[in-house]
Amino acid sequence: MNTFSTLNLVLLLHNTLHHTNSSPINLCYELKIKTSTISFTLRRDIKPILFATSVLFFCLILNRCSQGQRYFCQFQQSCEGNMATKKMIPVPYPFSMEEELKKNPKLKISDIEMLREWCEKQQHLPKPSDLHLIMFLHSNYYSIEAAKNTIENFFTIRSHVPEFFSNRDPLGSKELRQIFNVVFATELPGLSKQGHKILFAKLIDTDPSHYSFEDSCKYFFMESDLIGLRNGICDGYIFIGDSANVSLGHVGRINPMGMKKLVTYIQEGIPVRLKGIHFINTPSVMDVIINMAKPFMKKEFWNMIHLHSSLNTLEEFVSLDLLPNEIGGKAGSIIQMHENEIKEIDDKREWFIEEVKLSTVDESLRIGKNKIANDFFGVEGTFKKLEIDEYKVQGISKLIILYNYKFFFYHIKFIRNMGTFQRISYEEELKKNPELKDEDIQILKEWYKKQPHLPQITDSELALFLHSNYYKIEATKTTIDTYFTIKSHVPEFFSNRDPLGSKELRKSFQTVTIQVLENKTPEGYAILYGRLIDPDPSNYVYNDTMKYLSMTLDLWLYKEGTTNGHIILFDMKNVVFGHAARLNPVGLKKYLIYLQEALPVRLKGFHFMNITSVMDVILNMMKPFMKKELLDMLHTHTTLDTLSKFIPIDILPNEAGGKAGSLMEFHKKTIKMLEENRDWFIQEEMKVVNESLRMGKGKTATDLFGVEGTFKKLDID
Repeated sequence: MNTFSTLNLVLLLHNTLHHTNSSPINLCYELKIKTSTISFTLRRDIKPILFATSVLFFCLILNRCSQGQRYFCQFQQSCEGNMATKKMIPVPYPFSMEEELKKNPKLKISDIEMLREWCEKQQHLPKPSDLHLIMFLHSNYYSIEAAKNTIENFFTIRSHVPEFFSNRDPLGSKELRQIFNVVFATELPGLSKQGHKILFAKLIDTDPSHYSFEDSCKYFFMESDLIGLRNGICDGYIFIGDSANVSLGHVGRINPMGMKKLVTYIQEGIPVRLKGIHFINTPSVMDVIINMAKPFMKKEFWNMIHLHSSLNTLEEFVSLDLLPNEIGGKAGSIIQMHENEIKEIDDKREWFIEEVKLSTVDESLRIGKNKIANDFFGVEGTFKKLEIDEYKVQGISKLIILYNYKFFFYHIKFIRNMGTFQRISYEEELKKNPELKDEDIQILKEWYKKQPHLPQITDSELALFLHSNYYKIEATKTTIDTYFTIKSHVPEFFSNRDPLGSKELRKSFQTVTIQVLENKTPEGYAILYGRLIDPDPSNYVYNDTMKYLSMTLDLWLYKEGTTNGHIILFDMKNVVFGHAARLNPVGLKKYLIYLQEALPVRLKGFHFMNITSVMDVILNMMKPFMKKELLDMLHTHTTLDTLSKFIPIDILPNEAGGKAGSLMEFHKKTIKMLEENRDWFIQEEMKVVNESLRMGKGKTATDLFGVEGTFKKLDID
């Protein structure tokens, strides 16, 4: 019997209701309400559910409606043979109600009882311990309604995020044993200068290939569960994360969906008073992590975050002596503290296993609509909106658009011409561009002869690079070297570009449409347009899309040569969070650097139409890699009205609101052109840099992209 129950039903001879004897049998039931007893009889042919109705009727008379409702449900389940008494979630440490009451005079037994009774009415919820209820009350500053919301969120989120909260056997899980060797988390001794307890975490194995974001979160929440239940109520916690040795390789193993789940749980479900989040020894890669998380943060949460490039600014909040020895403090060795924490977790193995069993929400018993992960995390991309200045977030490199073209894989015999296009001639370029001078081309050719590491280049190509740099010789030299070097060191975008022989490309052709529109803007700008046609995120591969995009643009430049400028226009219709989750910061950085530093075009605008809130996530992942010039080109549009200020709507495909013709017809033409120029793409792959011939030190991918996280600093408000 529940300690806090005030209404008990004693059902006698329950099985007799199912007796097969046809003669009337009187059944005696007792309804006990506190000290009063009411007795009555029912015939055997009365259904058990009618007895429950009678119980409810008596409860209403006695002004016990809420109790009646609860026991009506419980009795109905009993009659169906499903009355399994819930077992209370245990606590891992000894607990004294008297001690908790002494800690805070605002804590009242009556509030705990009220919360207990509410929990018992929520048939889908597990049965929390008194200590859990106290922590829910305290973390919500003793607001009953707020505590109810937190209880609901706590158990529901934990039930629907198995990657963080299931399989928490510290001895039986290989993944946990692995992450225990990678990440260190503990409670530091002492309090902050504001009187708050201190949680601390740090990488102890710096190899990104050993790091798992999900397993790290699981480990951290196991540790924080023990700490919270060991301490009981307290004034609050601050978190200090040592970001030393966090690199781009680690960021690449974080996905936005996982980040959203983490932030949502901390904000909506965890029963602690969080007072501050501090990151010390922050590398510039922290910009990417913060911007990935920011769209999911409430203002209060965002205001708690502090970044410290040195310990000097942290000292305002925490005495440095409280930090581990290796960080500059005197609290003890990280190795020893880590061993102690893992031993403590191992010792509580039985509790973790039992806690997982007893803490799961039973959605089949929830009143109203069952909840699923989408309700919390908007898997289809329904994020809360982050305000972004649409005239400031420009240039997300290459459009990522998708499509649904219906043919699968052609036989290799299909068209093997050396390309139907002839490269635009140098003489044609001279006619098009009065600023193009022979003497400038000769200067570049003389310089090129001294670059033995670079592949052969034509005069037409030199003219293209010179034009894209507004005829500045030195800038052109840099762009040429960067162009060939990046293409040589990013095989995921620039190798295996056989449009007929690559299965990955064939699939991408069925997922994305990327095309240069047939008509230009009044200024003479060519428009690279992309759109999602196959909306299934599982079919979308970012690297293959970038390869497809670069092939389309390369072939266009081969045929058309110089032009007044280019506009990139991505139609974001049907782009959802599932697509954003398949992006990674490393790939974004590589293409953005290529777009800004190497691509021989005059980029005049970067536009996103039909945007949804998922754009906030994509843009925040990209912004750290975008220069101001690229940001200034960025425009986002929810309607065609704002887009029409930059691009005549009529030149868009019919499906995008224009009058230029069928999107799929244009798509078929583009794919056909790629296929017909198969040999050209294969030949172009041979034009790579020979680093062994470069004067001075040869370049690597790390030199180009700072794989270990050497980002340029992004100012964060």
